[in-house]
Amino acid sequence: APFGVGMHPYLHVGADADGGLADASLTVPARTAMVVDGGLPTGENRPFDGAVGRIGDRRLDDPVTDLVRDDDGWARVRLSGPAGALELAVDGSWSWLQVFSGDTLPAGQQRRSLAVEPMTCPPNALADGADLVVLEPGETWSGTWTLGWTPA
Repeated sequence: APFGVGMHPYLHVGADADGGLADASLTVPARTAMVVDGGLPTGENRPFDGAVGRIGDRRLDDPVTDLVRDDDGWARVRLSGPAGALELAVDGSWSWLQVFSGDTLPAGQQRRSLAVEPMTCPPNALADGADLVVLEPGETWSGTWTLGWTPA
């Protein structure tokens, strides 16, 4: 059974108005971004510098991979803002993250939080087979991701 799994948490660190995400600071442990057009892969990849720092007006809607992992095998995204800091960590079962700054959300929701989505495969994987998990009869799969919060 081929499959892909993705979760869609939105991380909020204190942006009270549309655009407030600009003041947050971000680190994403990835070295490669998949180039997408309308959310679908173009077949190209590009280098990704995960040391984003202050988000500012940077628009993010990127599937990223080639994750940098700690000695324990976990990759850790860090987002900090006026309310505190969040860490989203993924174990080795997750080889992709989707990072979305919410620019296309409706007014009242734009750029107030950041989606950081653990994924086992990139967008369109069921069509092109990229990084799909394939289970043989009787096999199982598991993956773990966590959120940690430090208030300001």
